[in-house]
Amino acid sequence: MILASLPSPLGIHLSAIPASVVYVLVPALVGLEYLGVPVPGESALIAAALLAATTHRVEIAVVIPLAAAGAIVGANIGFGIGYWGGARLLIWIARRLRIPESRLKVGRYLFWRFGALVLLFGRFLTVLRAYISFLAGVSRMGWGRFELVNVLGGALWATVYGLAYYAAGELLLRFSTPIELVLVGLAAVVVVIGVVLIRRNQNRLVEAAERALPGPLDFDRAPEVGARGGSGPVP
Repeated sequence: MILASLPSPLGIHLSAIPASVVYVLVPALVGLEYLGVPVPGESALIAAALLAATTHRVEIAVVIPLAAAGAIVGANIGFGIGYWGGARLLIWIARRLRIPESRLKVGRYLFWRFGALVLLFGRFLTVLRAYISFLAGVSRMGWGRFELVNVLGGALWATVYGLAYYAAGELLLRFSTPIELVLVGLAAVVVVIGVVLIRRNQNRLVEAAERALPGPLDFDRAPEVGARGGSGPVP
């Protein structure tokens, strides 16, 4: 077992982790990450998916729903905090958790431009995932609309990440000849390039948000229209 033989950062072999512990840790860490707590929620999902593929000691059909549930519950709590606590509480929490103000600006900017679509796809961006639900609450989005998009987004995020890394783990076990390993290596290079491109786009979003929201972040102030080249928010 390729991954099972590798020690984790804690010095524990992955194969030694009981399935029940994995089933508890995945939703817990994902939920905390969606609450803005700096814990490796996404990494827990990835590790569990790889563990399922390489050892079959945990079931990917269980891991994915648990990760989705953690994301949905964590986002609901974050939404409630943002809705009832308001912008001041969000900024205070961000400072406590050492979340850069630039990331809050990105969320505010994208909510202004794209509305609920940010909830659906923003969780795929590290720059937004941890506090996107807070911003939805601060923006006073209706709970019914939020919950619909939140459930769809949480399920989509967990399914895409879970299945992608499960497939990657199976490929590692299946391909063993030199030619096959080269093909797997090329596929890994493509993935790395994709990650780099995503991170570059995230940096561009930070720059665009700073142009639209110069100075200290103020949720009562609309972004500057000229920064997006339009005339107002996207419905």
